[in-house]
Amino acid sequence: MRQSQDIRLKVQRVFYLLRGLFAGATSHKNFALLFDWFYPEHFTIINRCLNVYVAMPCDDDIVLLILKFLNELVDNSSNRLRFDTWSINGLIVYKESASFMIEFMQMFNCLSNKPLRQSN
Repeated sequence: MRQSQDIRLKVQRVFYLLRGLFAGATSHKNFALLFDWFYPEHFTIINRCLNVYVAMPCDDDIVLLILKFLNELVDNSSNRLRFDTWSINGLIVYKESASFMIEFMQMFNCLSNKPLRQSN
């Protein structure tokens, strides 16, 4: 899958389209409708693509595009995510995005038990 330029272009198009769709869902109602379609059936696309294109050598363009999509997904500047008992989409978005970021950081050994060096 990684070798094919055609599949790479299709992956780019999918994430550009998804990012645009979620950017356009500025109200809670529109976001909830789009997110209900996307999660959980199509949400695995993110993890699959991230695993394929992070493998060495890392395809920086695709990984950056995926991370920009995740940024758009968790963006709550228009109060489209709610954290009340009526809609748990906000919690799901942050939980899933955090798990992707933790997995991504573990792939590059960014998470370690070493304490940060303090400057004197």
